[in-house]
Amino acid sequence: MRPHQAEAVGVALTAAILAVRAGEPVVAVVPAAHRADGESLPCGPFRPSEHRTLEGGVASWVQAQTGVEIAFLQQ
Repeated sequence: MRPHQAEAVGVALTAAILAVRAGEPVVAVVPAAHRADGESLPCGPFRPSEHRTLEGGVASWVQAQTGVEIAFLQQ
């Protein structure tokens, strides 16, 4: 590697979306039908060319994978 050559850095985004419905806690997951290895938390790569912020990337992946539209995110 040359001294000024930069390495590519990958950032993965994973979300735990929590809510309370009818007094019971729930977590949004990607359905097993969409993944060979079963249910999982929504996740995907951060893509600066598509996502202006980390929060925007998380919201994008959550909506695409679970159908849940997020109004508020907190790290």
